Amino acid sequence: MKTNRLEVMIDAPISSVFEFTLDPKYRKSWIPNLGEETVDSSVIGLGTKYQNDVGTYLVTDYEKNVFMELSSTKSSYICSYSFREHEKQTKITYFEYMEDGSELDSPILESSFTTLKELIETNN
Repeated sequence: MKTNRLEVMIDAPISSVFEFTLDPKYRKSWIPNLGEETVDSSVIGLGTKYQNDVGTYLVTDYEKNVFMELSSTKSSYICSYSFREHEKQTKITYFEYMEDGSELDSPILESSFTTLKELIETNN
């Protein structure tokens, strides 16, 4: 697989979905192979570094409650999260690919976003 695109609708306000989805203390609860994750700043934004068991990722594009892109510091891997409000729900579109056109080693599974949906809707 060269690209992976997933979408999920979550019954929660966009600000809650955005914050939960990108908060390093919650990401390991819905992305199974991530392990512990840290960021190098107290406020996530352009230039923030995420570090986890898989690697180090730099926030290369960011608009709060709208979009975030992460780029690997060691490979050509890029992933992005897009957030849109739709009839009092939040639609997340996730996209990942290798900038050099190679195959994705471990694309994120749809089940991860099902887990994310359940976690947010249960806690909201």
